[in-house]
Amino acid sequence: MTKTRYCTVLIMALVTSISMAAMVAEARMPRHAIAPAVQTVPLPPARPVIDEPPAPTTPLAPPAKPAETTPTAPSALAPSPTPSAASGPDCLQRLRDRGVIAEAATLATLPDPRCTVDQPVTLTALASPGMHVDFPDKPLIACSTAETFADFLSQFMVPLAKGSYGQPIAAISTGPGLECRPRNNVAGAKLSAHGQGLAIDIAQFRLGDGWLYKVGHPTDQRDRDFDRAVRAGACGYFHTALGPGADPDHANHWHMDLEPRGSNGTSRFCQ
Repeated sequence: MTKTRYCTVLIMALVTSISMAAMVAEARMPRHAIAPAVQTVPLPPARPVIDEPPAPTTPLAPPAKPAETTPTAPSALAPSPTPSAASGPDCLQRLRDRGVIAEAATLATLPDPRCTVDQPVTLTALASPGMHVDFPDKPLIACSTAETFADFLSQFMVPLAKGSYGQPIAAISTGPGLECRPRNNVAGAKLSAHGQGLAIDIAQFRLGDGWLYKVGHPTDQRDRDFDRAVRAGACGYFHTALGPGADPDHANHWHMDLEPRGSNGTSRFCQ
């Protein structure tokens, strides 16, 4: 054996001895001394982010319902002024504001002490734009009665006559107005509304063309319709409205008065 070969064999024997020694040492080492391989544990998948709903808000209260109001039903008849409510120092001025030509009157001595008139006035005419009605009898009545009579003429009777006959009323015959006597001239009866200036009559009227209407003497159906309409209208202004057909004492004129009636003084009696 050459020297070179000998060295090679010796080196290989040495390597083999070292490897065998390592294997024996590993076999003798306890199992727990061998560190296990590190395993990577996968993380669970991330939970998706869920948007939470916004916190509920308190709903706005609905707008308050407007308070309901009960409409007031209109009265079928406008209440006429009572003498105590309508009289006073301003009554004569109110007449003039209505276009009534009137003046304060002085009462003469009357046979019955019950015959008193609250603020007596004498009527001469009703003159307002588009209207002029004379009162040739110059009736003396209470100022409150004059106010109601003026309203009745200007608001109802004069327009009705013009619509029915095509002519305005030019003059109205009323009689004296004040008459200190018992009702219907019956002795011992209750005092007439005329005795306190609360009544006024219409016996006839003349139109602008001279034609004369006499109450209680209709000549055709138009006259009869006009008669009924006037009395129905008067019942809305006065407490009492009478005329032909009511009784014999009112067969030839319309009677209208403000004498208090009923428990409240404003009841109506119309025939």
